[in-house]
Formats: sequence, C-alpha cells, structure tokens
Amino acid sequence: MTVPTSKCIPILLRPTIAILCFLLTHLSFDVLAQDICENPVEEVNGFVPPQEYSPEVVIRIDRLSKFPNRDSAAVLCININTPGLYRIKTTIEYSLGTEQNNESFFMHVTNSSNKVIDPCNPNLGPHRVIVPDPTQANKTIIERDAGVFPFTQGINIISFVHYYRIHDRKPEYGKFVNGKFDTTKVESVKLLKLILEPLPTCPTRTLSNYDLRLTKSVSPAVVSPGQEFNYSMQIANLGPDKALNINLTDLLPDSIFPKSFTMNPPVDLTARPLEWRFAALDSGEVVHIEFSAIFPDSFDISADSLQKSNTSYIDADFDTNTQNDTALAVVTIKKQTPAYDLVLTKKVNPSTVVAGEIFTYSLQIRNNGPDTANNIRLTDLLPDSIYPVNFITDMPID
Repeated sequence: MTVPTSKCIPILLRPTIAILCFLLTHLSFDVLAQDICENPVEEVNGFVPPQEYSPEVVIRIDRLSKFPNRDSAAVLCININTPGLYRIKTTIEYSLGTEQNNESFFMHVTNSSNKVIDPCNPNLGPHRVIVPDPTQANKTIIERDAGVFPFTQGINIISFVHYYRIHDRKPEYGKFVNGKFDTTKVESVKLLKLILEPLPTCPTRTLSNYDLRLTKSVSPAVVSPGQEFNYSMQIANLGPDKALNINLTDLLPDSIFPKSFTMNPPVDLTARPLEWRFAALDSGEVVHIEFSAIFPDSFDISADSLQKSNTSYIDADFDTNTQNDTALAVVTIKKQTPAYDLVLTKKVNPSTVVAGEIFTYSLQIRNNGPDTANNIRLTDLLPDSIYPVNFITDMPID
C-alpha cells in the first residue's frame, strides 16, 4: 500500500542532537505538502490531548488519476513516551442518501523507522476497516472505534485512509464493498476528531463463540452452452452462540452469468463478486441461497468440455473455525454435437417430355431429429442441356 512516508534526519539543537521527522502529505488535497511532524503532539503518562480538525480532514476516491493521494491523509504525529496499547477513537461525518455507498476507512500507523504498526484487533487481513453502521443510517456525525494499536516509543504517525485503497488486493478483501466502487463519485469520509485512549490489554473475542459452516453444490453438474443450471449454498451455525455480521461472497468465474435468484438475493444483482449480508444467525439455524446461472451458447468452446470452478467464502466476527468457511462447486460445460438425420427425396413431373416442354423437379429435405440442423447446403447437379426456368421454395435460401 502506498502511504505517506516519513523521513527522520538529525539536526543540531543547542548542545544536543534531536530527531526531526517530516511527513509529506496532501491534507487538503492540493499541491502543497504539509509537515505534521515539525511540532509533534506529546503523550504524557498515557494522556494525549484530543485532536479537533477544523476544517475536517476529507478522504475521497474521485479523480485519483490526477490526485493519487486523495484517498489518504496523515492526521497526527505523536511522540509516545509511554509505549503500549492505545485505542483510536474517531468522530466521523458521513453523507446521507444513496449517492455515497462506500464510506469505509481504516487507520494506518507507522513509527519513525517507517515500520507499519498493525492493530491487535483486525477484521480484514492486518487492517481494522471501519464500515458505516447501518443502525446509524440517519446520522451524519458518529463516534467510531478505529482499532487498538501497540504504539512504540518515539514518533508515531497516524494516517486516515479510505477503504478503496485495499479493497481489491485479495478476493476476500472486497467483503465490505457495498455494491461496487464508482470512482466518478466522491465517496468521501470526513474526520472531525481523534482521541487516543490507553488500554491495558487488547479486546478479546470471548464474548461470542460459534462455528459457521458453508456448503455448496451445482445441479446439473454437466451442461451444454446455453443451458441453465443452479447453484445452491447453505450457511449453518454450528453454535453454541449466535453469529453476528455474516458476509457471504461468491466469486463467479468469467463467462458464467447469474440468471435468477429464488432464495435470498444478493446485495447487488449486477455486482461482481456477488455478496450477501446477514445480521445474525442463531445457533443451529441454516440459511439457504439458491440462484440459476448460464454459460451463453454464444461463447465458443475449443475443447470437447470446459470446467468452471466457482468459489464462495463466508466471514463473520469471532468465527472460531475458519476451515469450513470456503466452498467450491465445479460445473462442466460440454461441447454439444448436434444429433439429427436429414433425408432428401427428389421427383420429376412429368417424367417424359418433348424438347422445349417445361417439367418440374421437386426436392424435399426432412429432418428426422432429434436436434435442430443448421447451415444446410443442398447441391443439384443438372445435366447438360437441362436449364432451370423458375424456382419455388417454402424456406429462405442463400
């Protein structure tokens, strides 16, 4: 991930040597870089003065080709005297309405050696992504817990980064995407306030204990191009506790297209990958997802058959067993060789004529099936001195 980098250079300050850290970043997304480490905030006995941002710090994803750092901003340079765990608490302003559906973010922390400090309570790889709370949909300003980080002694730099920066790094990293990202839209997140709170230990996962299991099948397992087939998935909570915030992602392969959803449609019918979200699943409860799909008959298959693997995975907070959170279904697309029987009959009437008299040839092509015959070519070898006069057919010819 490209993040603002820090440079520490020794300078002479009276009789002693001090370290001055420079962090170059676009805080207001203009051409001028700002040095937030010229006057770092001091931590004393675990206390850090709350940081108010006025005007607010805004990260957004539109026009990234012109402003590559538009989706991140360094917001705090702090000199830690008491190393340990600190919770980053933020006050965030979101946008109301449906125009901005992906206002998620995470905090990126580095020390003076530019070493990344990961949170002790991640929810996506090494990151702690903060997703808009659906229960607070009518509020624009909300306090959000942005993760607990083991700050090291000395200079630590906190950056405010849009989730867009990492959402496509791995397939499973897209689990928090709401529909799909549109970089023509602003998708802005605003930081109004930041507070660091010391903690004795990292939050534990003892509040919930459950095992989610995902299974998947496809029927029929062998199809022809243009023939619909069905995917079926089941998410079961093996308990003992209730599962919360469950996400299901289906990675449909190329050239496989969903047709209809008979049970539990996804968040966005047109998005790839397909995603489902479930608020809760009681112990022993099973949720079923079914949908039909198709490999179009307009797609060419060079070999006799083609296999398409479709992987799905689930994730949820505090799932105690992730070994059964992924499922695979394979459909075989078999090149169809049409089977049909064409029969040609031919008659002439009258069968005896004098020179100059017109007579008629009648030809009939019958398809005895069972499949449709295409691209049929009929050749008639007229003998010398016999010339066609008129043609009548009940089917179009080339």
